[in-house]
Amino acid sequence: MSQRISKILEQWSLREPALTSIYYTHTLVENGSMKCYMRVGKRKIEFNPELINLLSDPALEEKLKATVLRICLKHPYERQPYGCSANVLKAASDLVLAPVYTLKFARLYHPNDFGLPVKKHFEWYAYKLMDQVKDAMKNISGIIKVGLDDGNVNVRELTPIEQLILEGMEEAELWEEDEEMQQEIKERIEQITNWGSIPHDTQEAIMVAQQGRIDYRKILRAFSTSVVSSERVFTRMRLNRRLGYKAMGSKHDMESRLLVAVDVSGSVENRAFAKFFRIITHFFRYGVESTDVIQFDCEIKKEVLPLNKASEKLKEFNRLGNGGTDFQIVVDYYHKHRNYDALIIFTDGYAGVPSENLPPRSKLLWIIDTEDNYNHVKDELSLLGRICFIM
Repeated sequence: MSQRISKILEQWSLREPALTSIYYTHTLVENGSMKCYMRVGKRKIEFNPELINLLSDPALEEKLKATVLRICLKHPYERQPYGCSANVLKAASDLVLAPVYTLKFARLYHPNDFGLPVKKHFEWYAYKLMDQVKDAMKNISGIIKVGLDDGNVNVRELTPIEQLILEGMEEAELWEEDEEMQQEIKERIEQITNWGSIPHDTQEAIMVAQQGRIDYRKILRAFSTSVVSSERVFTRMRLNRRLGYKAMGSKHDMESRLLVAVDVSGSVENRAFAKFFRIITHFFRYGVESTDVIQFDCEIKKEVLPLNKASEKLKEFNRLGNGGTDFQIVVDYYHKHRNYDALIIFTDGYAGVPSENLPPRSKLLWIIDTEDNYNHVKDELSLLGRICFIM
């Protein structure tokens, strides 16, 4: 059955050079056990020979083309949104692709199906769809209602989100982050001079996908490196590199203390809190003597918690705030407590910019909850410290 796909590729080599180039970053693999026609992930394109035998040649080509376009958009290899199921990831990919590419033999989910705007990025759609899934799951028993009326069976038509919940997850089951593949795709896209039949809107979406979005991990690594201080301690238990045991060697004891201020004014979602604490725990696991967490809105809450205790209480955070946010009180607190080496502020960014007692730019990191909020506040806050967003 792969001979049909080979024939399509022969035709593509003449009229679809862009798709051909991206296709050959993957290996074609037969998988008769899966229940979908075709799927991509882990650097391979899998197909079910029995199922694709049911497709006409044009429909098979369209299926392959849609699969390769997902690779071009890097969705199977991008930073996978935390907590999103495979069917949500596939649907989020649809919402990016559908407004810029029309299929004749199959229908992709469209942002309009879920009341969402067009031209948002993959992660944004995934989180919005996951929210809708959670709401719909509260009424899972009512998703399909079947009744008898004069011998006729009446089945309620499913909404798009209900269809999404009930469909299989196999199409995106292999999706996982792969930075090397992301880079290889990006390099091949940059070399394309002939896009073949790919429409201009689709080309534009693919090029936008290659642009590096802010990667909070790189910023956090750099910030962590800059704030982790070390004190040199002389010891005869370690060899001196130049003089051997004739002179004392040295070791470095890590003694940095970190202050984390969390905006609990009520405008940050619990999901963002959960992701934030996972990130901080991961990036500041080593080289930091202690990490303390304070909560604030227009005032500092009394309780100061170590990071592990704060993570356990994160479900309570969104209920503490009374509205209003003041960054200046956080900066003042940081300077009043001189035992801290750096400050991280987690917020949506909407408050007056602090103007007094600001710590050095290299010692202040703003972590904004969403990309939309980041775009609104980055110009002002980036002048005061490093800044990134996490969702």
